[in-house]
Amino acid sequence: MSKKIFIVDEIGRLEANFYNLRITDKNALKLSILKWEFIVWYIEGGFDPSLVDCGGWPTCALCLKFRLCSKCPVGRAGFLKCKNTPHELFEQSPTLENAKAELEFLKSLT
Repeated sequence: MSKKIFIVDEIGRLEANFYNLRITDKNALKLSILKWEFIVWYIEGGFDPSLVDCGGWPTCALCLKFRLCSKCPVGRAGFLKCKNTPHELFEQSPTLENAKAELEFLKSLT
């Protein structure tokens, strides 16, 4: 039986179960992509995107692994603290389009 990595609580807040995972340099970006694939899937399934809370840094494998933006693939691409990224747009306006944009942005970093 597979364990769930991401769940959404009763008020729409995303939670991550990274406790039994070893986050490495190699899989941190993959886990962050998986997070946004989950968010897109959840919204496409009919959940109101305005009620989705992406969970912030506690659900971001990149933040948990690298802790310093200068070592994170997003930060190394010039986006310290995820400023001016689709993630920031999603935080300001949680829409399916902004969630998909963040997913594509992360995929572009692979």
